[in-house]
Amino acid sequence: MDVGASSEETLLCQTLSLLHVEDASPEELSHYLQSSDTHRFSANFDLLNILIQWVECDKERMQYAGKLLHYIELNQISAIDFVRCIQPHSWLVSDADCFAQILQTLNYHAAPHRQPLVSQCRPLHESSQEVLVATGGVQQQNGMMQLRVKNAMYLEPSQQQWTELTSLPEFVYAHSVTALNGFLYVTGGSNHDVHHPVNQQISRRIHRYDVNSCKWIMASPMLEKRAFFTLNALNNKLYAVGGLNHSSPTRDVASIEISEINSKPQLIVASVTAESYNPNNNKWAYMAQLMTPTMLHASVIHGEKLYISGGCSFLT
Repeated sequence: MDVGASSEETLLCQTLSLLHVEDASPEELSHYLQSSDTHRFSANFDLLNILIQWVECDKERMQYAGKLLHYIELNQISAIDFVRCIQPHSWLVSDADCFAQILQTLNYHAAPHRQPLVSQCRPLHESSQEVLVATGGVQQQNGMMQLRVKNAMYLEPSQQQWTELTSLPEFVYAHSVTALNGFLYVTGGSNHDVHHPVNQQISRRIHRYDVNSCKWIMASPMLEKRAFFTLNALNNKLYAVGGLNHSSPTRDVASIEISEINSKPQLIVASVTAESYNPNNNKWAYMAQLMTPTMLHASVIHGEKLYISGGCSFLT
């Protein structure tokens, strides 16, 4: 997952004090806009105001506005701030290129669930870096799994230190997480007390985090409640496979033809279902069922195919 470097924000503030916007040439402003880190709202909002101020000093500069506007990640400015910034300046909508970008940005905010699909058209700044992200879970206390975790941490490969990314909307464990085009999806699992039976408290909720805006929203929930399942992103869709379901049947041992099991009175059987999520319409759809009930398994994407391995079919 990509996380932008925040040190550029300080550089931006320092540069602003040195740059006389009204005196800059189109080439100088172009270089300035391209070299600035625009991952955070403040940076992008400031850059948009700089461009507007520069054009307002000489309306002959409107001919450059559309090209320069492409160097600002308008999607990363909140909808309220964006409208407030452009509304007083009618020349922005009179220019065809500027108007097209403004309309694209307004459409981006109008359909939040589609944002991962639009974001791939505007990749994160080259200063972004791949990091590892860990979310939620439980921690040991006095040798027992008791404390639920409500934060997300990230680890940069070059740094041997975990840093807090954000707080989760709720406690969650036994969930699954994946990233799609710079958006983090935290899905399923349980947010109840760890001492309660897991199969009686499973969630189908999906929390989506935008690392640029640092905000959570809820996407459409899964068709089934799942825990101990896998979630993967492939071809702009999410795939949730197997796991423990709230309605997972409890069966007698005699009804399951598995020779390795011990003679326990009852078993909780894993799910055989799988489903896919399409951000374009914010809906889930069932896929072909698994050959055997599966949970606590592993999964990986390779060659545009989804592979699962291991796991188990039941809990005693």
